[in-house]
Amino acid sequence: MAEMAMWGIDMRRDDELIRKYMFEMEDAPEWVVWFMPDEGDEEGEAKYYHLRLLADEGFLQETGPNGCNFRITNAGHDFIGMMRDEGLWKQMKIRASTVVPRYGLRLLFEVGNAIVRNRLAELGVPLD
Repeated sequence: MAEMAMWGIDMRRDDELIRKYMFEMEDAPEWVVWFMPDEGDEEGEAKYYHLRLLADEGFLQETGPNGCNFRITNAGHDFIGMMRDEGLWKQMKIRASTVVPRYGLRLLFEVGNAIVRNRLAELGVPLD
């Protein structure tokens, strides 16, 4: 993290950038995406920072001898599925922020799972 601070990027997580980058990963022509920003490329540095946050939570896996190779995990695909539903995405953020103003990615994911499970229960789908 000291390396990120050295780059001079904003160290706050941006959920809309998270969403954008996950969609980019899913739409990539290869299942492993290499990404390393050039020094001084603030947009690239912010992207790399957010990809690392997603890897921290297990939504991406960073591989390779020097890192910088990212692939979407199974949990990441589940998260993308929730993100693609605009209404669900908004509900996830609203509900998470009601409890904790600066919620984490894992909580956001769990809130999405809870909403989906509630929808399934309302349809009479047994969940146990």
